Amino acid sequence: MLTRATMAVALLLALTGAVSAASPAGRWIATEIGGQPVARGVETTLDLDVEGRVSGSGGCNRYGGTASVEEAAIRFGMMQSTRMACPAPEMNQESRFHQALFRAASWRLEADRLDLLDAAGTAVARFLRRR
Repeated sequence: MLTRATMAVALLLALTGAVSAASPAGRWIATEIGGQPVARGVETTLDLDVEGRVSGSGGCNRYGGTASVEEAAIRFGMMQSTRMACPAPEMNQESRFHQALFRAASWRLEADRLDLLDAAGTAVARFLRRR
């Protein structure tokens, strides 16, 4: 049984950030999208904050929107994006990336790797933490 003192210390640690639950929030760079490695020289990024704001680059265009994260579940809302035309490798990767966000139902965090998973538990996108 937790004492009031123990609960107070736990609350204080949580409020100061000394204790935090695993979260997909952070700055990420894609390594694999839709089961395929990212194209050489094409950077697809995902920035997700603790309030659910999402932004980044799909490989060609900047995008932004929101996500709902509850425990291991994640749902991305509609994304707004610039509309520049780019060469095929960038456009194809960006299309696969937005499809992956649409299909994402959950997330898994292992060290500095974030996986977005579909409803069947298959990785639709993999990321490494950006430094």
